[in-house]
Amino acid sequence: MKPPIHEATILVQKGHLDAARNLLEQFVKAYPQQESPQVDALLYFIYRGLNDAEKAIHICNRQVKTTPKGLTGSTWLLRRGLLKLRAHQEVDAMSDFQQVIHINCSLDHVTQAQKGICEANLKVN
Repeated sequence: MKPPIHEATILVQKGHLDAARNLLEQFVKAYPQQESPQVDALLYFIYRGLNDAEKAIHICNRQVKTTPKGLTGSTWLLRRGLLKLRAHQEVDAMSDFQQVIHINCSLDHVTQAQKGICEANLKVN
């Protein structure tokens, strides 16, 4: 079954985040074996829009486990690190940022990770 990306995107564009979330969550529940990075990416942005950091972090966790290192892996690590930093999980956030720096596939990612580490250090100390 093809994921309802188009339908969910239209709902998001119209501001119907709850409806888009419900549509995608029902798809994931009905077809758990059919992993879709596109579904996860859209759910991530929906959860962020709904201020549901816990579910957004869960999406990041799943993508970090399944995505090879490189730009895409670095993106998911950076997203998760930023969410964890906002959720006051500074130690976990710093670990994600350090992995982004280690992957070193994007100057922008490395710069954001370095800023994240500085911010986490300020909060911890």
